[in-house]
Amino acid sequence: MLARIALLLVAAAVAAPAAAGDRGGASPPPGRCGTQHPAGANCPAAPLLYLSPTGSDAGPCTVAAPCASFDHAYETATPGTHVELEPGTYPGQTVGVDASKLDAPADVVFEPLPGAGVALDGDLVVYGSHLVFRDFRLHKLVSQGTAGPATSHDVVFEDLHGESFDIGPNYEITLKGGDWGPSLACYPEGSDHPPATWCPSWSPYALTGNYGNNGDWENHIGPDGTIPNQWPRQILIDGTRIHDQNSTDLDAMHTGGLFLISGGEITIRNTIFQQDAVYDLQVQDFSNPDCCGMTFGPVHDVVLENNWFEAPVRGVNDPGGDSFDDQQPEVQLDPRHGACWSNWLIRFNSFTNGLALGFDGEPCFDNVRVVGNVGGVPGWQCFAGAPGLTWEYNAWTGGTCGGSTDIAIPSLPYVDARIGHENYHLRGDSPAIDLVPGSDDDQRLATDIDGQSRPRGSGWDAGSDELR
Repeated sequence: MLARIALLLVAAAVAAPAAAGDRGGASPPPGRCGTQHPAGANCPAAPLLYLSPTGSDAGPCTVAAPCASFDHAYETATPGTHVELEPGTYPGQTVGVDASKLDAPADVVFEPLPGAGVALDGDLVVYGSHLVFRDFRLHKLVSQGTAGPATSHDVVFEDLHGESFDIGPNYEITLKGGDWGPSLACYPEGSDHPPATWCPSWSPYALTGNYGNNGDWENHIGPDGTIPNQWPRQILIDGTRIHDQNSTDLDAMHTGGLFLISGGEITIRNTIFQQDAVYDLQVQDFSNPDCCGMTFGPVHDVVLENNWFEAPVRGVNDPGGDSFDDQQPEVQLDPRHGACWSNWLIRFNSFTNGLALGFDGEPCFDNVRVVGNVGGVPGWQCFAGAPGLTWEYNAWTGGTCGGSTDIAIPSLPYVDARIGHENYHLRGDSPAIDLVPGSDDDQRLATDIDGQSRPRGSGWDAGSDELR
């Protein structure tokens, strides 16, 4: 329905699968206790199951007879079980709904054996609940919802490395750490499209393409148009990197860093957006009865904090290519259907070009606060004096947004803002240092993007970095 992207070389250094004779007996490998699964001196650790690229789902998922699929291991596991992935490359995986785990008291955790290199040569599609997936590579992540109370919930994706992700109408979903990109929307080799728009020959999509029905190429969080009255909620993206999301044909396959469509209670923090085409974050409810059975409504109750929103770039085939500043705002809120932005807190972020609150329409606001940010002044996108919108202690190049506490600064105060060399930590001479007094909860943020305590001086530093 929407877009993610493509282009991950799964030929990354992944260790070869262990031979059956190397698996040993039925007890866990030495050194596991007190490290990966600490459980006290005698190490009665969480129950363990095992997966291998050469395993079989006819087996019991033991270390001597590992199973093959994530789904079978999930069904076999009890709440709290750790499913250990032996090194190697697995095919794409789908984890279905297990009704017995909808209210589980503990999560089933999938993670590689200590030191093991693991990759999926395909996508990870998750419908299940009470799950943790940790530290492996994949193509695309689809955290999918289903209609009604069996929809996926309480799932953590930690330190995964893939092309792109899609979060549907589910809840309590976390992306923690990890890396998303590069990813490229492109057509198959030999197609009727110009050769410059074909997928590279080494891409996993060279023959199929990554476009239209053959690929959902953009990161997004949104509902499913076939499931009415169900929205993504309680979604957290924390400490990840979203980068090099691009397209060989931006006119036909428009893309960017992350697309928020509808839902609520969404937090994006401590995250780096880097070299994404057109925008880092776009917010637009394009849904309507014709496309999606209903109008789902704008994203609400959103926190954006401690992020690096680096300059968007052009498409790979546009003049200057993906190393050229597209000059568009990094964060674009595009109002639709006359609805207002409600309960947004945008604080302590580092921008380049800035923020647009009404990118392609006239917005209205209900409790929208923009506090302690650094970047290019939003200009006419300030909507100064609009009811329900406040600007406090921001440091903008080129002017202010009308608030008495905003300041104008002569240039971006970062160590390096050049595309491909970005370092958005503050320079020591920045007037953004100690700018925010911390007089209310919006102005008090406990840590910066690096996890350092705030404040470290007489006030809080504007932007994502607390320098001293």
